[in-house]
Amino acid sequence: MLPSALDAVWNGTACIVPAITFSYDCSSPSLKLANYFPNWFCYLAIPMAATTINDTQRYDYYNNVCYEQTGGGNLACVNHPTVNNYTFNVAENSEYVMIGLVSANGTVSTGYDLLWIDGTRITYLNYAGGSPGETSDFYFTIMDVDKYWWTNMTTVPEKTSLVCRVAATLVLTKR
Repeated sequence: MLPSALDAVWNGTACIVPAITFSYDCSSPSLKLANYFPNWFCYLAIPMAATTINDTQRYDYYNNVCYEQTGGGNLACVNHPTVNNYTFNVAENSEYVMIGLVSANGTVSTGYDLLWIDGTRITYLNYAGGSPGETSDFYFTIMDVDKYWWTNMTTVPEKTSLVCRVAATLVLTKR
């Protein structure tokens, strides 16, 4: 067997590299690092101005704000109750947060009309009242202070923040 600069060895099924440690990091100190197995993400809350008339800027506009501010991220996807709580709590001093739950066809009548903006499938829903309610045009998804979701709003409420999520960077360090 040849010596390895990193003391790497093959154990028959995996390459073991004891001379390397790994960690995760965010590209900016304004991003908050979080691990929701099996992935690490960086979160950012961006306060938004309230709108008083039907918002002509739909979720794609707000998602683009996330993309620009995080260097490639999206509105946050929420696939578990723990992630739901964390997502809301990232936005300190907000009463509402916008998340990346979007309509597949421009309207919403059931949870089956929705998908996550990053393409991941829905495994968790947390609607106020248990369902979206009557069919309505879709603009964006808002989570309220009780951490329930609403898809029938047409204006952005006061004290709303976008919650953005981007994959954390894997950092490898030689011991």
